[in-house]
Amino acid sequence: MYLYHKTLAPKNTFGKLMSLFYLIGGAILYLSANTVKYAASVLQVIGVLFIGISIYIAVAFLLRQYCFSIMQSNTEDTDLPPSHRYDFIITEKKGKRDIKVLHFGMRDLTSIQIVDEKNKTQVAKERKPMKRYTYNTEYAAKRLIEVRAVLDEEEYSILITYDEELLKIMQSLIK
Repeated sequence: MYLYHKTLAPKNTFGKLMSLFYLIGGAILYLSANTVKYAASVLQVIGVLFIGISIYIAVAFLLRQYCFSIMQSNTEDTDLPPSHRYDFIITEKKGKRDIKVLHFGMRDLTSIQIVDEKNKTQVAKERKPMKRYTYNTEYAAKRLIEVRAVLDEEEYSILITYDEELLKIMQSLIK
């Protein structure tokens, strides 16, 4: 039984515009290199770089979809606190296939916080010694949710796409 199950698809137009900008800019630079005598190779290299950046933005942010789920675990003990009865699962959708990229028990969570412009640098300093994973579908996101968990005696920082409902459910389970 799912307590929360939602696929967060890319919805920002800024990422689409930036990808298109880099693609068009790269094509213009690459094709205009024939008209310049002395800096043709430099323009071609910069054009190819811009096209590469465009492809990276498209693949990393526009073509990915993540499904975030909070699911009841296999334990049948009803005396356990809610955090011990649920698991957090992230599934990446690739075409028709769903690939589970993250699965841990809610009991392993140590903290949940919102990462925005105000506390971005402070959070980055705190997470330096941790392993960090990002499951975000928004290019230049203004807000993210940072979930910290301890798995196998190692601390992890997981950045996920901001969703108000997911945040409320996770905070209620961790208390």
